Amino acid sequence: MEEDVKSLVSRVAKLEDSMRMLVLLTEKQKKELDRLRSQNDDDEKTVQIVAEVQGQLDLIEERSIRRTINAKAHAKESAAEGGEISIVSLHDSEGMLPDDFPSTLKLFRVMEMLNVHDLLTFYEQDHLQKEDDTDEVLKDRLARFLGLA
Repeated sequence: MEEDVKSLVSRVAKLEDSMRMLVLLTEKQKKELDRLRSQNDDDEKTVQIVAEVQGQLDLIEERSIRRTINAKAHAKESAAEGGEISIVSLHDSEGMLPDDFPSTLKLFRVMEMLNVHDLLTFYEQDHLQKEDDTDEVLKDRLARFLGLA
């Protein structure tokens, strides 16, 4: 009987060791699962950031293309002596186009100052204005922003 008790005690000790081992393995797997979930959240955030940056890069590329078109229009105007040369508006920082934008370089040149101020505000360039800026300076600033100067 003493041997049966020793055998039973030995089995119980082995079972306790096995239980401790299972608890440790379970805790390790929970930690690993939490780490993987956290990494997945980081990956999702990274994908979101990359998408936002790509959107900004697309906007910058679009603006660059449109400025190049306007720069070529400015060069054509010099060669064509005042013909009706088409120009294009630029997207603002949110990807929107202005409603009241002159369609030709000639219309841009004769545009009223109220429209110049509106476009400077639309393109978030109005913070560069100084109190003593003349209308010509403001129109020139807008022209440079649009690639027309």
